[in-house]
Amino acid sequence: CPHQAISINIVNKEQVIADSEIDPFLPAAPDPQHTYPTTTYKSRKPFPRNTIPADYYSASPQHAHMPLVIMLVLTQLSVGAFLTSLALEYFLSAATTDVMTRMSATFALFFGLVALGASTLHLGRPQYAFRGILGLKHSWLSREILAFGVFSNTAMAYALLTWLSGESFADLKAWQPLAGQVVGLTGIVGIFCSIMIYVFTKREFWNFESTMIKFGLTAVLLGITSTLFTLYLLGIFSHSAESQLLVAQAGPLLAKALIVTAVCKLTFEASIFRYLLRRQNSPLKRSALLMSGELSNITLARFACGILGGILMPAFLLNHQAQPLHTLSLLIIVSFLFVANLAGELLERYLFFSAVAAPRMPGVLR
Repeated sequence: CPHQAISINIVNKEQVIADSEIDPFLPAAPDPQHTYPTTTYKSRKPFPRNTIPADYYSASPQHAHMPLVIMLVLTQLSVGAFLTSLALEYFLSAATTDVMTRMSATFALFFGLVALGASTLHLGRPQYAFRGILGLKHSWLSREILAFGVFSNTAMAYALLTWLSGESFADLKAWQPLAGQVVGLTGIVGIFCSIMIYVFTKREFWNFESTMIKFGLTAVLLGITSTLFTLYLLGIFSHSAESQLLVAQAGPLLAKALIVTAVCKLTFEASIFRYLLRRQNSPLKRSALLMSGELSNITLARFACGILGGILMPAFLLNHQAQPLHTLSLLIIVSFLFVANLAGELLERYLFFSAVAAPRMPGVLR
């Protein structure tokens, strides 16, 4: 630098790591233990005790990454639908659930493939997507790609096996339980990898507990929703005794589980607003300010969809178990239930990206 305002020196790595423990960095800068910065700011005048950057109280929405919003929600829907179907097969008789397994597996596979297709839209050059698995040793993204790649292939095999019937396919049908277990396991691994991608960024809004609960409950909620939707469609268009028995046995159980899951998830999401009562302007408070300010319309729509699709509509179905609804009315209700819950989870994931307070260096007002 001609004015000698900047100089470059050789640093001791061990000393940098040791110094990061006591956080001798700029006021309001990101935690130095994340990246171990080696920049030293020198001045003849010490920092005032209450120094804060000019943009300390500012917060602006981040880019929402719509392809990732769609991919994350639909992969979790697909995994949740497979797991819910497998759970029903375990708790109910195989003869009862066999009539639903085909539709449920095909439905879940469809959304899983749509999700993987949407993920390529996030890439600048989708033709090189295969390179994503090259970093398995160190990259959660590579592990996610591999996990969902295995998941999609085993899901296709499982869905195909559900449609096979007759003695000529008896040997292949014997593999169906194992294929279902592999689908469920790889789906769970894929969701865990998705969680760790965002946890690794060290953003408080994306901490492990919060991200795990949001992603996990999305899989449970949409899995129950899609299975309930499939179940009632089967009951509407198929008048077989097995279909009606399945609706009578599993319908109330799934509706109650949906209400409990929706209440838990909405309560957890609403807990972010407790940071508005705190004096310290933390990253989580900035996220809460965004959700109650610039993103308030999205937030209200998210909770409205969650309450309608996750609580009110399944409660309505439970109240009409003794008095069955007209076929058209039932079709409208279950369709609205599915669309409302799916829209609510898409809006939640939109807020997941847009309401995050990203770590940044101290700067000027934007």
